[in-house]
Amino acid sequence: MSEIDQVRQQLRQERARQLREENEAAIEELERQRREREFLEEMGQPVPERREWQLPEVEPPPRERKRDTSPVDWSSVIDQRIGAEHAFMAQLLAELIATLTDRQEKAIEDAVRPLQSELGQMKGDAAQQKVAFCELRVALNEQLAADHGKTIDLPQLPLRSRAN
Repeated sequence: MSEIDQVRQQLRQERARQLREENEAAIEELERQRREREFLEEMGQPVPERREWQLPEVEPPPRERKRDTSPVDWSSVIDQRIGAEHAFMAQLLAELIATLTDRQEKAIEDAVRPLQSELGQMKGDAAQQKVAFCELRVALNEQLAADHGKTIDLPQLPLRSRAN
Protein backbone atom coordinates (compact mmCIF):
# COMPACT_ATOMS: atom_id res chain seq x y z
CA MET A 1 0.00 0.00 0.00
CA SER A 2 1.49 3.35 -0.95
CA GLU A 3 1.96 6.24 1.43
CA ILE A 4 -0.85 8.19 -0.20
CA ASP A 5 -3.26 5.30 0.28
CA GLN A 6 -2.20 4.97 3.90
CA VAL A 7 -2.78 8.67 4.52
CA ARG A 8 -6.17 8.48 2.81
CA GLN A 9 -7.13 5.50 4.94
CA GLN A 10 -6.07 7.31 8.11
CA LEU A 11 -8.11 10.35 7.10
CA ARG A 12 -11.15 8.17 6.41
CA GLN A 13 -10.78 6.47 9.79
CA GLU A 14 -10.42 9.84 11.56
CA ARG A 15 -13.49 11.21 9.76
CA ALA A 16 -15.48 8.08 10.64
CA ARG A 17 -14.46 8.46 14.30
CA GLN A 18 -15.54 12.12 14.25
CA LEU A 19 -18.90 11.21 12.69
CA ARG A 20 -19.45 8.50 15.32
CA GLU A 21 -18.72 10.98 18.10
CA GLU A 22 -21.08 13.53 16.54
CA ASN A 23 -23.81 10.89 16.17
CA GLU A 24 -23.37 9.77 19.77
CA ALA A 25 -23.59 13.39 20.95
CA ALA A 26 -26.73 13.95 18.87
CA ILE A 27 -28.34 10.77 20.24
CA GLU A 28 -27.53 11.83 23.79
CA GLU A 29 -29.10 15.24 23.11
CA LEU A 30 -32.25 13.61 21.70
CA GLU A 31 -32.48 11.34 24.74
CA ARG A 32 -32.11 14.34 27.05
CA GLN A 33 -34.84 16.19 25.15
CA ARG A 34 -37.13 13.13 25.26
CA ARG A 35 -36.67 12.75 29.02
CA GLU A 36 -37.36 16.46 29.49
CA ARG A 37 -40.50 16.26 27.33
CA GLU A 38 -41.77 13.22 29.30
CA PHE A 39 -41.08 14.99 32.57
CA LEU A 40 -43.00 18.07 31.41
CA GLU A 41 -45.93 15.89 30.30
CA GLU A 42 -46.01 14.12 33.69
CA MET A 43 -45.98 17.42 35.52
CA GLY A 44 -48.83 18.71 33.36
CA GLN A 45 -46.84 21.60 31.96
CA PRO A 46 -47.09 22.67 28.33
CA VAL A 47 -44.68 20.99 25.99
CA PRO A 48 -42.87 23.33 23.58
CA GLU A 49 -43.51 22.96 19.86
CA ARG A 50 -41.98 20.13 17.92
CA ARG A 51 -39.31 22.10 16.14
CA GLU A 52 -37.70 22.95 19.47
CA TRP A 53 -37.24 19.21 20.06
CA GLN A 54 -35.51 18.59 16.80
CA LEU A 55 -31.86 17.79 16.65
CA PRO A 56 -29.73 20.91 16.49
CA GLU A 57 -27.58 21.14 13.44
CA VAL A 58 -24.03 20.27 14.20
CA GLU A 59 -21.45 22.18 12.27
CA PRO A 60 -18.29 20.29 11.57
CA PRO A 61 -15.25 21.78 13.20
CA PRO A 62 -13.08 23.79 10.87
CA ARG A 63 -10.40 21.72 9.27
CA GLU A 64 -6.86 22.55 9.98
CA ARG A 65 -4.93 22.88 6.82
CA LYS A 66 -1.32 22.03 7.20
CA ARG A 67 1.02 22.41 4.36
CA ASP A 68 4.37 20.82 4.21
CA THR A 69 6.64 23.60 3.13
CA SER A 70 9.87 21.64 3.35
CA PRO A 71 11.61 21.25 0.00
CA VAL A 72 11.20 17.87 -1.61
CA ASP A 73 13.60 16.33 -4.08
CA TRP A 74 10.92 14.99 -6.39
CA SER A 75 13.38 13.34 -8.75
CA SER A 76 14.68 11.12 -5.93
CA VAL A 77 11.13 10.35 -4.77
CA ILE A 78 10.17 9.41 -8.32
CA ASP A 79 13.37 7.36 -8.72
CA GLN A 80 12.60 5.48 -5.51
CA ARG A 81 9.05 4.74 -6.60
CA ILE A 82 10.18 3.64 -10.06
CA GLY A 83 12.90 1.48 -8.48
CA ALA A 84 10.35 -0.15 -6.19
CA GLU A 85 8.05 -0.77 -9.18
CA HIS A 86 10.93 -2.26 -11.19
CA ALA A 87 11.86 -4.53 -8.28
CA PHE A 88 8.25 -5.65 -7.98
CA MET A 89 8.02 -6.35 -11.72
CA ALA A 90 11.34 -8.23 -11.70
CA GLN A 91 10.16 -10.38 -8.80
CA LEU A 92 6.85 -11.00 -10.56
CA LEU A 93 8.61 -12.00 -13.79
CA ALA A 94 11.01 -14.28 -11.90
CA GLU A 95 8.09 -16.05 -10.24
CA LEU A 96 6.30 -16.33 -13.58
CA ILE A 97 9.38 -17.76 -15.30
CA ALA A 98 9.93 -20.23 -12.44
CA THR A 99 6.30 -21.35 -12.62
CA LEU A 100 6.42 -21.79 -16.39
CA THR A 101 9.74 -23.65 -16.16
CA ASP A 102 8.31 -26.04 -13.59
CA ARG A 103 5.28 -26.66 -15.78
CA GLN A 104 7.45 -27.32 -18.85
CA GLU A 105 9.76 -29.67 -16.94
CA LYS A 106 6.75 -31.60 -15.66
CA ALA A 107 5.26 -31.76 -19.16
CA ILE A 108 8.57 -33.02 -20.59
CA GLU A 109 8.89 -35.63 -17.84
CA ASP A 110 5.32 -36.77 -18.48
CA ALA A 111 6.05 -37.06 -22.23
CA VAL A 112 9.38 -38.87 -21.76
CA ARG A 113 8.14 -41.40 -19.18
CA PRO A 114 6.15 -43.56 -21.68
CA LEU A 115 9.03 -43.35 -24.16
CA GLN A 116 11.48 -44.55 -21.50
CA SER A 117 9.15 -47.43 -20.73
CA GLU A 118 8.90 -48.33 -24.42
CA LEU A 119 12.70 -48.05 -24.79
CA GLY A 120 13.19 -50.42 -21.84
CA GLN A 121 10.80 -52.89 -23.41
CA MET A 122 12.62 -52.62 -26.76
CA LYS A 123 15.98 -53.21 -25.03
CA GLY A 124 14.51 -56.33 -23.42
CA ASP A 125 13.24 -57.56 -26.81
CA ALA A 126 16.64 -56.83 -28.41
CA ALA A 127 18.41 -58.77 -25.67
CA GLN A 128 16.09 -61.74 -26.25
CA GLN A 129 16.73 -61.54 -29.99
CA LYS A 130 20.49 -61.40 -29.35
CA VAL A 131 20.28 -64.52 -27.15
CA ALA A 132 18.28 -66.32 -29.85
CA PHE A 133 20.81 -65.23 -32.50
CA CYS A 134 23.71 -66.47 -30.36
CA GLU A 135 21.96 -69.82 -29.86
CA LEU A 136 21.45 -70.16 -33.63
CA ARG A 137 25.09 -69.25 -34.23
CA VAL A 138 26.28 -71.87 -31.75
CA ALA A 139 24.02 -74.48 -33.37
CA LEU A 140 25.33 -73.51 -36.83
CA ASN A 141 28.95 -73.71 -35.66
CA GLU A 142 28.28 -77.15 -34.17
CA GLN A 143 26.68 -78.29 -37.41
CA LEU A 144 29.57 -76.91 -39.46
CA ALA A 145 32.10 -78.62 -37.20
CA ALA A 146 30.23 -81.90 -37.53
CA ASP A 147 29.97 -81.58 -41.28
CA HIS A 148 33.55 -80.40 -41.79
CA GLY A 149 34.85 -83.29 -43.78
CA LYS A 150 31.72 -84.40 -45.53
CA THR A 151 30.85 -83.74 -49.08
CA ILE A 152 27.51 -82.34 -49.81
CA ASP A 153 25.51 -83.54 -52.75
CA LEU A 154 23.88 -80.56 -54.34
CA PRO A 155 20.71 -81.00 -56.36
CA GLN A 156 21.02 -81.03 -60.11
CA LEU A 157 20.38 -77.79 -61.85
CA PRO A 158 17.94 -77.90 -64.72
CA LEU A 159 19.68 -77.97 -68.02
CA ARG A 160 18.99 -75.26 -70.34
CA SER A 161 19.22 -75.50 -73.99
CA ARG A 162 21.22 -72.44 -74.19
CA ALA A 163 24.00 -71.29 -72.02
CA ASN A 164 24.22 -67.72 -71.05
